[in-house]
Amino acid sequence: MMHRPLQLLLRKQKRRFNRSLARVQKCARAFVFSSANRWEVVITVISSRENKLVKEYISLRDKRNKRRETGLFVIEGARLSFDAAQSGTELTAVFITPEAQEKYADYCSAIERTGAPVYQITSKVASHLADTRTSQGIFCIAKMRDTSLDITNLNPNGLYLALENLQDPGNLGTILRTAEAMGIDGILLSSGCTDIYSPKVVRASMGAVFRVDFVSGLDLTTALSTLKAKGHTVLAAVAKGGEDLLSVDFSKGAVAVIGNEGNGLTDDCIKACSKSVTVRMRGRAESLNAAAAATVIIWEMTKKLM
Repeated sequence: MMHRPLQLLLRKQKRRFNRSLARVQKCARAFVFSSANRWEVVITVISSRENKLVKEYISLRDKRNKRRETGLFVIEGARLSFDAAQSGTELTAVFITPEAQEKYADYCSAIERTGAPVYQITSKVASHLADTRTSQGIFCIAKMRDTSLDITNLNPNGLYLALENLQDPGNLGTILRTAEAMGIDGILLSSGCTDIYSPKVVRASMGAVFRVDFVSGLDLTTALSTLKAKGHTVLAAVAKGGEDLLSVDFSKGAVAVIGNEGNGLTDDCIKACSKSVTVRMRGRAESLNAAAAATVIIWEMTKKLM
């Protein structure tokens, strides 16, 4: 007959083994390969902030030049990562904490089905990757889209926005979100605009950056002059002195141009446009925020298409 102290010790060891087994099982990631009806379990855990992939993510998060050189950018958040997967954005690496795997199980399943490598990370690593105060524990590295927007061949009846030297990531993200929601055909960005793939722009766009066609890095004055010569109606949005926006006919297409938050459009840019337009205001405010002005203009451009 077994001694009671020994029996208790064995039970204690068994419980420890079961807990360890449960943790290992929780780390596992199961992938379905469409080419064969089989499951392959892969366990990949990252616990060090010095990991090569972790350093790569941080570099892409913080450095615009790194994003340009590699054609990669980062995504943070459960819904945003899910949206990227659903929109066909190519993910090259996914990082998920065990807590996020449990809390956002449906989102994680959809993300994992893209076939991207998935890494389980500790909460310490997640805090290092996070660009937000309350991280949800899901992060991705993704490839930039080929937006296929050719400014030499824009739809003559299309509705487009052009942005000159827009600096605030929140404004750019909001404009992208509004443009995508209202069906704008594309966005042209000058070389002086903030990076469309910066983490703050990606978050503020609420996934619109994955779907809206755009071209960036333009000499905007030259681009607008070219469009005007091709017969496009190019409208400079100015705070005062322009034609009333409500009187503009958008039925034959247009390119509306929004300027920098503090300085508006440059003189050269205004001269390159067909004419200027102004949002009339009844209050005492001198002008609208760039994102607010863009929202009003986008509504006027697209309202008859609703």
